[in-house]
Amino acid sequence: MKKKILTKPFGMISIGDKHYVVEVAMDDAARYKGLSKRHKIDDGFGMLFDMPKEDKHPFQMKETYVPLDMVFISKHGQIVDYLPNVQPLTDGPYAPKAPCKFVLEVPGNDLVNDIEEGSLTKMKFFDTLDLARSHRDKIQLQEQLIKYLNEAMNGKGLRGQQTITGKDPVRRRKTI
Repeated sequence: MKKKILTKPFGMISIGDKHYVVEVAMDDAARYKGLSKRHKIDDGFGMLFDMPKEDKHPFQMKETYVPLDMVFISKHGQIVDYLPNVQPLTDGPYAPKAPCKFVLEVPGNDLVNDIEEGSLTKMKFFDTLDLARSHRDKIQLQEQLIKYLNEAMNGKGLRGQQTITGKDPVRRRKTI
């Protein structure tokens, strides 16, 4: 039996002492689907929406079955707004009070005591699994990535962290 391969863009984001492994929604279809129809999101995981431009992007929870924290982040990596524990199956719209480029969704009430408007986030993006040529190469890269992420999540920190400084980090991805 073949192991499942991660094929979506993904990354890590740090807010204060919290670290998250995130799927990155970079196109309209992925942004529209988001975390809808999921019944569980594990601790330490979420989704980062990479919007085409900074704006007051509205969100809804119409087909989302779990409460979420929504963090609205500027193109410079600064938190511009935060909506805690947004309830599932609601229409919204849920929009930030200031324009944002990124929106982070994580399990509800996960960030309540760890977030402040104006704080900077740290992001790192990966797409190396799409570059591997064979299934075996992808499995090997995925195992290396899991080891790397486990180290980061166990307090050893993110090697190569970057603070966003006005340039779009997705366009200058770093590989492991």
